[in-house]
Amino acid sequence: MVPFDALGFHFLNEDEFVDTLGLLVDEGQRRPCRSGFYICWEREGIELWYGFYDESRFGGSITPFFYTEGQPISFRVTDVHEDPEYPFDGFLVGDVNALIDVEGVRSGDYPMCVQMVDFRCALDRLEQSGLLSIRAVAFAGDLVLFEGLEELRRYTKGIDPVLAEIAPRTFLPVGLFPDPEEESSAPQPVALLTGYLRRIHPRRNPLTGHPFYHMIVDTQGQRLDVLSADPALAEARPNQLLFCTAWMAARMTHEP
Repeated sequence: MVPFDALGFHFLNEDEFVDTLGLLVDEGQRRPCRSGFYICWEREGIELWYGFYDESRFGGSITPFFYTEGQPISFRVTDVHEDPEYPFDGFLVGDVNALIDVEGVRSGDYPMCVQMVDFRCALDRLEQSGLLSIRAVAFAGDLVLFEGLEELRRYTKGIDPVLAEIAPRTFLPVGLFPDPEEESSAPQPVALLTGYLRRIHPRRNPLTGHPFYHMIVDTQGQRLDVLSADPALAEARPNQLLFCTAWMAARMTHEP
């Protein structure tokens, strides 16, 4: 569970997960949506989103997020993927930095797939417009830092020769490219990204006490908030180059 790990949540088993996070529902704020409502719990930027059909029926998913004051992203939605097992959880595919011109909405800089923590709220908004204002964060999985572009390219060439000339600011929505060996071709909110580390903030999860890091990274077309609990980040410095795979999450820009 990369998003939970990146925020300093560590659970020994599913029972501990449910016992720890299930008690927080009464402390959250309600947000109405189609066919139910969400409860959003927030502490020190960490958010947990719980979906409910009604007062007595839980929707089955708890989704983490990290709220930042960063620049919102204009996102033109081109595809919607609902999870039949967890209907309050879903993915949106769209164009980043989409703009409206006199002829309507035009394509943005590049495509992105995100897990929407307020998915059903977003569906309500999409009935009015295909253009959403969202805040997006990257929960980093495998992460490596480099002193310069040459060092980065030696590393990426070893992964795949196609990446031998990777740009210092790259955002590749690899989850949009189906794996021929997988039965399902549904998109996943997974990206491969490179960028310059501009700021890094050590933080501590207020529930578990475990440390994690909030980074500001200049990548392709956006300044992105990246979260990770990798202990190697204790030695990180501004202006290093970052390479990682990440789980992309987003929510609309209503206030926390």
